[in-house]
Amino acid sequence: MGDAVNSELEQLGSLPGMQAVLLMRLMSNGVFVPENSRGPLGELVAGRLQMPGSEAVVDPTSERGQGLTAVAWRSGRICTSASYGKDKRYTLWHQQASAVQIRATMSIPVRNAEGLTVAVISLFGAYPNQFESASMLQFAQGLQHRWELILAACTKPAAAIRQNLAVALRERLFAGGLTMYLQPLVELNSGRVLKAEALARLVKEDGQVVSPGVFLPLLGDADLDHLFRLGLDKALGQLSELDRQGMQIDISLNIAPSTLQDEDCPQWVAEALQRHGIAPHRLSLELLETGDTAPLAQDRAIERLRQTGIKLAMDDLGSGYSSLQRLSTLPFDTIKIDQSLTLNLRKTPLTSLALMRAILQLGQDLDRQVVVEGLEDRGMQEASRILGASIGQGYSLARPMAQADFIHWQRHFRLPRDSGEITSYLGALAQHWLYTQPSHAHDKRALQDCPLQHFLLRQPQADAQALAWHAACHAAQHDATASQQLTDWLVTQMMLES
Repeated sequence: MGDAVNSELEQLGSLPGMQAVLLMRLMSNGVFVPENSRGPLGELVAGRLQMPGSEAVVDPTSERGQGLTAVAWRSGRICTSASYGKDKRYTLWHQQASAVQIRATMSIPVRNAEGLTVAVISLFGAYPNQFESASMLQFAQGLQHRWELILAACTKPAAAIRQNLAVALRERLFAGGLTMYLQPLVELNSGRVLKAEALARLVKEDGQVVSPGVFLPLLGDADLDHLFRLGLDKALGQLSELDRQGMQIDISLNIAPSTLQDEDCPQWVAEALQRHGIAPHRLSLELLETGDTAPLAQDRAIERLRQTGIKLAMDDLGSGYSSLQRLSTLPFDTIKIDQSLTLNLRKTPLTSLALMRAILQLGQDLDRQVVVEGLEDRGMQEASRILGASIGQGYSLARPMAQADFIHWQRHFRLPRDSGEITSYLGALAQHWLYTQPSHAHDKRALQDCPLQHFLLRQPQADAQALAWHAACHAAQHDATASQQLTDWLVTQMMLES
């Protein structure tokens, strides 16, 4: 497959006006990765698309899931952008695209025999409207058919290519290429940073940063054990440096199910803590349950690890695997609400609000700390805080960062002064939804004291009907008809806001 792909990409990359040609693949974590590239700017564009926060994702609810690669993958249709620099879907890329003279783009889905998209060919052009003509569409359709034949004829050699990639990445990973990025966990009321989650990244010789979604699927159990030990040592070393900088916070790290069950794992943890002089209670290990692990064996491994004195977090509660019964019996200190549930706040808001509130209440009842992941915007922050969440993590607070960037960020980070107010329609919806719940039936606050009323009045053109519905809810101690009308209106406004 390598020769055929390279030859095709070389020909495309040499066409007049072609700045870059990328073969994009979807990884198991939902992130698109350039598998190969050609053209004058091929390597540059491929590198930029793998920078943290710049990767395209398949999730249609994410801002990074609106680009042509993601749309072409999901829809199976050829997609174009006539003016890359003005396309709102590429706001984060506008300045970079202008600097490297990218003016137009086209993404062509490549399908297998079953009609499922298995790759996307992305073309980046030097001229506006470069891919919009009827003849160019005909060219793209022919190109699509040709690539489908190439990939169909070269399925078996692809395994060798992946094996070569796996060998190269493993060698680099364990030869000094591993670094740990830090993402903060923040108190949503005060803005205080409580902890940093250490996330593995692979830095190649040329400085390109590779996300774990690319290299983790290539690792076997032994590799994962080695990666955990390396990552733990680096993370605790970083925590020691943060201590020297006067930043007294805790740190957390993910642990694979296979590593958790290694009988030597507790010893690895204890030795690493002693080596760096870190108190055990300052380290949290985040466990992601899977259906491949026997619950009894995992429970025993958890108990052994717990005896080291560290804290344990159940990661991704709400993703479909975690057992509520096991949560109540196992010694978890922290529950992390899965980001897929958080992101659904803007897709299915009422259901998501109810599920998040239930998990937050469960955490309170079980005396567990609850962290809300995936807070990608201010509205998600507000909704989580209103529902009762005290700790959040996500891009709207901070992205994963290298150590030096994390230190600079923490010294300057402050929540907005109005962080206790409602400033978004998602926050307003969460406030009204909470007010409608039986647990808040005792809330007798006056209309003029209601934070939702303050929000509605601050809107540039306050909606008289919405204000009337809200007033009716207070006057009649929750008028059901007015409440439903206000809910429907807030959902509509929230969808427009997003």
